[in-house]
Amino acid sequence: MLSEWILQQSFSGKKVLELGAGTGLTGIVASKCRADVLCTDGSESVISKIRSNFALNEVGGKAEILWWGEENAILRETWDYILGADITYDDEICSSLAKTYALALRAGGIGILAATIRNEQTLEVFVRECGMTFYSEC
Repeated sequence: MLSEWILQQSFSGKKVLELGAGTGLTGIVASKCRADVLCTDGSESVISKIRSNFALNEVGGKAEILWWGEENAILRETWDYILGADITYDDEICSSLAKTYALALRAGGIGILAATIRNEQTLEVFVRECGMTFYSEC
């Protein structure tokens, strides 16, 4: 869903930070749309796989480790978009994820989180940690 949304936008020349990138699909799509992409994840093996997937898809994105909830130079950069797809799967990480979004957005930009609601309580925790009111669209 997030990749489809990206294809409908103008991402050319935009700086994009992806959190919890997994396979890097969202970053690959944004890169194909001529964005400057940095995919992040908390696992070195995942980062290695993302780099391989970038090469297989002939895109120039970057991939680095980023631990949610911790200060990092990555989060002091100015990003046009901070993206996340299906990363609100565990309410125990929601506080750290919300803090990371807040740190990444402090210099501006737009945060986009796409998620399948598997557990409404988990999404509600994330939204509350962001200081917002929970709204579920069915």
